[in-house]
Amino acid sequence: MSGKTAASPMTRRSLLLASLLLGACAPSPVTVDVNFPTTEAFMRSEQARVLVFPLESTTEQLGACPQLLDELPTQSFSIEPVYDSDLRSVCAIRGGMSLPEFGEGPHAYVVEIFSAGNRRILQGCSIGEIYVDGPDVQVQLHPTMDFDAATAAPGTPESYCAAGGT
Repeated sequence: MSGKTAASPMTRRSLLLASLLLGACAPSPVTVDVNFPTTEAFMRSEQARVLVFPLESTTEQLGACPQLLDELPTQSFSIEPVYDSDLRSVCAIRGGMSLPEFGEGPHAYVVEIFSAGNRRILQGCSIGEIYVDGPDVQVQLHPTMDFDAATAAPGTPESYCAAGGT
């Protein structure tokens, strides 16, 4: 005999149930869907950046989006981001952007979009708490004051991205 005793069926079921429950609350990879207001807005865009900020479950922090968007021009954030995608082609985020796992709790997902002239022309923010099999984070973009100064690239989003997105 090896000295080990077989676990009872009840013990095995309890362990399985506990692992399933713990897994349901565990952090999960995040997909951020960036929603452009129009096709023309996408065609005026060249680069995108995604920032993720951890939040506490307080009323003040759960309403952090307006403040974080106001802080974008100076990059002096009141909360330290846990993720920064750096600039990448808007074509890279067009079908959704997969991000790494973050800690538990709510997070603010901030997206800023730049034109070919390096002007911030669109921005958006959404607060979400990610869990296994949960929905993607949806970030709706809104024009900034510099939006009208950007010109749209010719063609369609498909042809624009197929040509390299610049």
